[in-house]
Amino acid sequence: MRSAPLPRPGGDARRADGGMCNSAGECMFTGTYISELDNKERFVVPKPFREILARNAEEDRAIFFAAAQTLRVYSQKGVREYVAKLEPQLAGTNGKVVMGLLRATLSAGLAFYSGSGRVVIPELFTNRYGLSPGMRLTLRGCDEFFEITPLRD
Repeated sequence: MRSAPLPRPGGDARRADGGMCNSAGECMFTGTYISELDNKERFVVPKPFREILARNAEEDRAIFFAAAQTLRVYSQKGVREYVAKLEPQLAGTNGKVVMGLLRATLSAGLAFYSGSGRVVIPELFTNRYGLSPGMRLTLRGCDEFFEITPLRD
């Protein structure tokens, strides 16, 4: 007899492929992967991450890069929820400016990945984070997004 995944606190359950889904059926990015930037500054999105992106997509294979202390990658649904959480907190005049800048940054960070999972990191972000061809990257799932950091040998 095969055992079912055990529920986690809060109603989360581990999927067979190692990802996490909550009781509402929303799946989250979990796990850590290593990738490498090729000579066109592309990296491969791991298959478990591509599956989550596909579940949360409005347009085929679209993702958004966001600048933070680390480079973050969100699905379309994830970025919409992220912005919705921030809007009430930034209701004042300065908040409108911040939201405008955030939307501009996310628009600059729109990218599409290929069927094999290759995606080019927009130049704005390769420059900001000092990423270059041949560099090895750590891709770490952080629930609603995954982050990209250079792998330190």
